Amino acid sequence: MKEDSLELVRKAFRKYYFYKFDAEIRDISRREFGYATFDNKIIRHLSFKSIDELRALLIREIPADAYISNAYYTNPTAEMDLKGWLYADLIFDIDIKDIPLTCTDNHKIGICSNCKRIERSQICSNCNSNIKEVNIPCKNCIDVGKEQVRRLLDIINDLGSFDIKIYFSGNNGFHVHIYDEELSSIDSDARREVLDYVTGRGIMPEIFGIRKDKNDPSIIKRVINAKKGWKGRIIKYMLNKKDEDSLFRSLIRKQYQKFSKELEDIVKMFSAYSVDPVVTIDTHRIFRLQNSLSSKSGLAKIIVDNIDDFNPFNDASLIDDELVSVYVYNASEFILKDNIFGPYDNTKVELPLYAAVYLICKGLAEAVT
Repeated sequence: MKEDSLELVRKAFRKYYFYKFDAEIRDISRREFGYATFDNKIIRHLSFKSIDELRALLIREIPADAYISNAYYTNPTAEMDLKGWLYADLIFDIDIKDIPLTCTDNHKIGICSNCKRIERSQICSNCNSNIKEVNIPCKNCIDVGKEQVRRLLDIINDLGSFDIKIYFSGNNGFHVHIYDEELSSIDSDARREVLDYVTGRGIMPEIFGIRKDKNDPSIIKRVINAKKGWKGRIIKYMLNKKDEDSLFRSLIRKQYQKFSKELEDIVKMFSAYSVDPVVTIDTHRIFRLQNSLSSKSGLAKIIVDNIDDFNPFNDASLIDDELVSVYVYNASEFILKDNIFGPYDNTKVELPLYAAVYLICKGLAEAVT
């Protein structure tokens, strides 16, 4: 990012934090905060007594990205082993870029980190610099991510009733926060068990009475009546195609390997398979601060009240709309605040500030003075 572009983005971020930023943060004085600067420095082990103190830092420092811990500490400003860990919210991270999608090639761009040449190779043919892969997510990408959130919520419901908050991550995914006294106290091993459950890991044919040697009709008969949990979910799907008697006869004859593959396919249809496993089991992790801006997009991490109606390209685009001039190297068509932009190819254009910041943060444009 060139100096003029950096200045434009920093001014836009500062104005947002000054006029629009607010957040409800649980036990703010027990949380660790941190931020990344625009020159890639990481500042951690910060603590604030109030949202006003936090807002003052955001306005003063204008971070590229701001973070908050999922953990609560007796001394959040201390080094990690001296913080005094109390408990940590259970958080699931769904990153859309990790989901194989057919639409990705339509809006994925390879751009040289140095000369900004558009390339399909990993090394620039013009200056031998590395190629940066840039993705401008489309509506289909977001819809797939939303479906993963729905699946996650459905499976979590198997475990009980919890206070759950869904957030758009600010770039290309969703964070699902679970606030529960019992779940917040569990360690990484127990969180891994929860992770295994929501992703459907460990669901074996034996659970359904299908064995490598001889299938067990008594287990098959019992499991066909399952109504809850993974058993109920899978049996309900199977009963869409057969009645109970037909399903029983079919399962009795099932070969282990064949059923194992069928089971794997069914589990993938219902599981939240895209949840990042590293994030879920980490009890000391820092996450993007709610209502803060992402340096990867200029969009905000905001709460999602209704996953079906949510549109991040409108709802999370909170930067002002004053017109500015930018030079766009390359960009596929995108929509922000119900306005269609692009496609662009090596052209100077006047854009609303929110769209200009979006492209600059993606590395696809620079400010023109």
